[in-house]
Amino acid sequence: MLDHKSAARLPDRLRFTRNGREADARRVQLGEVEVVGRELRVADASYGDGVSPLPVRVPNGLHAIHVYMWEHPRGSIPVCVVMAFRRQRLAVARPLVIGNSLRADLTDGIIVDSGEVRIGSATSVTLASGLGDGYYPVFGIYNYGLLVQAVVLDFKIWQVRKMGLLPGQTLDEFGIVRRVSQDAETVVAPDGF
Repeated sequence: MLDHKSAARLPDRLRFTRNGREADARRVQLGEVEVVGRELRVADASYGDGVSPLPVRVPNGLHAIHVYMWEHPRGSIPVCVVMAFRRQRLAVARPLVIGNSLRADLTDGIIVDSGEVRIGSATSVTLASGLGDGYYPVFGIYNYGLLVQAVVLDFKIWQVRKMGLLPGQTLDEFGIVRRVSQDAETVVAPDGF
């Protein structure tokens, strides 16, 4: 499980566990988003601006978007995205209830089908969504339990999904699929990424 309050403090490195093994991700500033009308949208990149804003009122202005990147042998993998608005003080993390018109019964996160996420208001940034498609929770971090301090999008990298392997595929020590050459038993450049 990822510690969302720790991520919202924007440390240089963020530790997590996947498949029983520890790993860490480094913080990278992805860009900035200009917030207007105190509204922030987080959704699959293919949905554009046709999604409802998050159920938090964020401060207007220019805010940095940080992504934590895990340098896995397969390539850089985004772990989570953080947009912090102020310093953290006695914070509480709460999952945000996010409605969508496609599946009204799913309100615990955002549905990602294109493998990319867009975060924005007046301006936006787009990035790859962790290990691809999925259903990802968004957390509000509140100072004193009242004032929004940050928003964290968790790509659930810490969670290992059960999957069937195709011929020539195997799992590495972190539970990530890799392709193995049939004749030499050596690792070949991974698919994707």
